[in-house]
Amino acid sequence: MKTAYAPLSSKVLYAIAFVSLLGGVGYYYFFRAPVAAFGWFGLEGMQRFASDSAVLGALPEFVHVFSFSLLTFLILDRNYPRLSVLFWVSINLICEAAQLLPKESVEDLPLIVQRYVVNGTFSLADVAAILWGGILAYILMKYKRSEK
Repeated sequence: MKTAYAPLSSKVLYAIAFVSLLGGVGYYYFFRAPVAAFGWFGLEGMQRFASDSAVLGALPEFVHVFSFSLLTFLILDRNYPRLSVLFWVSINLICEAAQLLPKESVEDLPLIVQRYVVNGTFSLADVAAILWGGILAYILMKYKRSEK
């Protein structure tokens, strides 16, 4: 008897992406100092816990690449999995590398970019999290479960 292999449904992938994003928002709410995005929604962040863990500190980069790669793949009607991952990995790596720039070199850039570069810190853990987020997203895009 032959076993058929079916990809994860779009509903499952959407659920995974949105639960992941919700977890990322929760991380910012509980572990990071208040950020501007909370103000956009009329919320105040509450840094209730502190963590010096490099792994936990890199979680937002992982979540960002992972979730948005999945969502882009789904929006593109489940086409272009490599492009979806490469797009978000590239954006996040560029943003991470920008944190290496001297503060004086970003004066002509938009204020939001200046703040990101000046307030951010380059981290190899973040780079690893970006790459792992892309890898895991790609694996889920290509995953096929057996149906008997």
